[in-house]
Amino acid sequence: MLDKPFVHLDEFSVKLLLKGIAREKQHLPKQALAITVDMLLDINRVINHDDPKQCTIWCLFLFAFFLMARKSNLVPDSKMSFDIDKQLTRNKVILEGNIAIVIFNWSKTIQMGNRILKIPLIENTSSALCPLRAYRNMCKLIPAAGDSPAFLFPSKHKLVPVTYTDFQQYIKEFISKVVSLKGVVNPR
Repeated sequence: MLDKPFVHLDEFSVKLLLKGIAREKQHLPKQALAITVDMLLDINRVINHDDPKQCTIWCLFLFAFFLMARKSNLVPDSKMSFDIDKQLTRNKVILEGNIAIVIFNWSKTIQMGNRILKIPLIENTSSALCPLRAYRNMCKLIPAAGDSPAFLFPSKHKLVPVTYTDFQQYIKEFISKVVSLKGVVNPR
C-alpha cells in the first residue's frame, strides 16, 4: 500500500497458498437451467394463443430456442434502447413458403457488420413447437411495419418492444403455471 517492496509475496510457499485459495474460492456465475423441448411443450399447454402478449412471448421463446440466439439479438434491454441494427425486426424474418430466413446483421461474433448471418427455420406442421406457425399467428394478431421490432406488445393504443425483463418475467410465470398444473413440489 505504501509502494514498498514486500518480498514475502515472492516466496514459493506463499505463492502456493494463494494459488490454492484461488482454486478453492472460484467465481462461478449462477446459470439458469437450459430450456428443453419438454419444457416448451409444457409451456405451450398453458399459453393462450389468442392473446397477443402470450402469443408474442411464445414466438419469442421458439425463436430463441430454435435459432439458438442470444437475447441481445432478439430483444432490447429496455423499451427505449431498441437498436434496429442489433435486434431482430419484422423485415429480417423473410417468409418463403414453408421456410423462414432469419437475418442477423449483428451478433457477439459479428460486431462490425462485416457479414450477415442467415438462419433458416423450417415449418413443422406436425409439432406444437413450430416457430413459423407461431410467427404467422403473432403477425396476424399484432401487425406491424417491417422496420418494427419483431416482438411487440400492444400497450395503450401503441406497440412497444418486448424487453429482456419481459422475457424473463414471462418465462418464470409460465414455468410457475406448468409447475402448479403438474403439482411438482420442488422444481429445479
